[in-house]
Amino acid sequence: MARGGPLVPPLPLQLVLRQAPPRRGRRLLRHRLHVLLLGGGAGTGSGPRRGATSSSSASSASSGRASLAAARASLPDPPVLYPFQELAAATNSFLAKRAGGGAYWRCSLRGRDAALVQLPRRPGAAVDAAALARVGRYHHTSLARLLGACPAGAHLYLAYELPPGAATLAACLRGPRNPGFTALRTWVSRVQVAADVAQGLEYVHHHAGAVHGRVSPSAVVVSDPGLRARLTHLGAAEFAAPASSSASRTGTGAPGSGAASSASHTGTGVASSSSHGTREPTAKVRRGRCA
Repeated sequence: MARGGPLVPPLPLQLVLRQAPPRRGRRLLRHRLHVLLLGGGAGTGSGPRRGATSSSSASSASSGRASLAAARASLPDPPVLYPFQELAAATNSFLAKRAGGGAYWRCSLRGRDAALVQLPRRPGAAVDAAALARVGRYHHTSLARLLGACPAGAHLYLAYELPPGAATLAACLRGPRNPGFTALRTWVSRVQVAADVAQGLEYVHHHAGAVHGRVSPSAVVVSDPGLRARLTHLGAAEFAAPASSSASRTGTGAPGSGAASSASHTGTGVASSSSHGTREPTAKVRRGRCA
């Protein structure tokens, strides 16, 4: 239509198509008419582009929500407070034979293999969901994850994730059935265990701002592949009573108690207690024996 000219009634669609040039011209004209009639624009295609942009935004938002949901699902569950009856059922009323030379009960808690440790409860220590969540946010490959706890009278039960086929460092250094056998036959495997223990303690002390306090061969579990070591008893320094110095030297006392003194809970005794606990398992790894 010419500017300022008379209005010309629009031609029927079929007539326009019959008058259009064949082949490519006909296809191009069909496309432009389609855009004009269905796109809501003036033949520029802005309508479909806006629809495509909104569809792309919706798809991006949907994929973002799916990624966030997947990330949340991959996070480990926080530690829980187990009822005492559940622990008793998992350990046959605590009559099951303890593994690791009496260090823990190997059991299954809510579908997960666990090492259940019994320790004397620290007087006045609050063992609740908030305190467990504070300990449960610490994650490192050299730390056995805390699954949960159960305060019961004078005792405290701590459950740690147990890899399949895991054994304590004490059992690896000196076999329970054959004291002359050691699973750590090479220096490479012994150095790897010592490095794993050192890295776990470095994370606990310098990144988590906590104290382990119970490092001993019975508080380290070794598992395949590669005979990698993990520290258990994370959180024991906060919830359990301090191990006596006599029990630290003799290896007796509460099951799973290790080389730590009451000084580990004081402001000045952390460094000395931790360094002593670190030297004990690494020295035994170096000698290749536990006793």
